[in-house]
Amino acid sequence: MFASLYLPEANDEQIRWWTDMQRVATSPDNAARLREETDDLDVSDQLSKIRTPTLILHSEREAVAPIAEARFMAARIPDARFVLLDSANHIVLPQEPAWQHAVSEIREFLGES
Repeated sequence: MFASLYLPEANDEQIRWWTDMQRVATSPDNAARLREETDDLDVSDQLSKIRTPTLILHSEREAVAPIAEARFMAARIPDARFVLLDSANHIVLPQEPAWQHAVSEIREFLGES
């Protein structure tokens, strides 16, 4: 169920990869605590102090992080670049068109051709 929130358009192999990674990354108790702690974290007053180049990529139809939050960050980080990706996945996958768009944006951001 958790994987279907993050990767609704993933294939079976990608779902297995995601669930395996989640299983080995931490214990269920720590994962629940981490989720609770990050839900209460608010650093919005610090965003205007960021002085490093910032690229914010966000999937248009994802269910994990609200698009309004990504736009909020981009509006408050000086000179941040916000890119909306045509995807429902929180993590863009190689088989979707948004993958190439994301890679292209990252390359441009890093100054690669």
